[in-house]
Amino acid sequence: MKEKGPLEGGNDEDDETPPVSPHAGAGGENADETKEERKARRAAEKEAKAQRKAEKAAKSQRKAEKKAKAAAAESGGSIHAMDGDETEDMGAAQAAADLAKLEVEKKQDVQGEQLAALKAQVAEGGAAAAAAWWQGVCESEGHGLPVAVSVAFGACFDETMMPKDVKGGKAMLGAWCAEGKAEEQLELLKAFEKLCIAHLEAISKRIGHVLKEFYEEDLLEEENIFDWYDGMSSFGANRDVREAAKAFVVWLREASDDESSEEED
Repeated sequence: MKEKGPLEGGNDEDDETPPVSPHAGAGGENADETKEERKARRAAEKEAKAQRKAEKAAKSQRKAEKKAKAAAAESGGSIHAMDGDETEDMGAAQAAADLAKLEVEKKQDVQGEQLAALKAQVAEGGAAAAAAWWQGVCESEGHGLPVAVSVAFGACFDETMMPKDVKGGKAMLGAWCAEGKAEEQLELLKAFEKLCIAHLEAISKRIGHVLKEFYEEDLLEEENIFDWYDGMSSFGANRDVREAAKAFVVWLREASDDESSEEED
């Protein structure tokens, strides 16, 4: 039986397409177009848009390099003018950086759409049904654990979350964070940590209480909480989250040690 602790009582910019609920109508789409065809078309459109951005960025880089060469020539060569190889290397590096940035933005856009869709599912059929739907989407679209758990967490909680809200989110998160699923529980802790960092001032006083509720509701196990806490950075915003969680983790370690001692006796 779990002991009651000292914490009782505390309780991205070009894609302008809005998130669409999975049950929304065609909205002007080709009525004869299948779901797979529509999905493939949209993916192709996004890829083409990303390519256009990369080409535009590379063009701007070439213009900047030409201006630098012109400035060097006008100053009598006092400014080093890049040769062809240097220019090509710089252009390739910049294009690669632009593409990487676009990929991150694309993933953020897609994840935002998925989060909106999952919230719509929760509102329509409840958390348990929405969790089953989201599991199916993750399997069919090949989403890994970080995306699966992060989106599920976001559908349940935001910076206003209170310890009492954890019980309501169990129907959603319990689909992943069952007993013995260490990797899934660590993804849950990472999602919670990310929320805390983004809204530290609003949520800092509740961090320990929320963690305790996750533990009490069997969504987190002791070992995984310890691994997460011990592996967290001691610098920046992570340090503040770690400090806010310290009292609960210390209590949990002591309770765990006492239980181990009793079992040995």
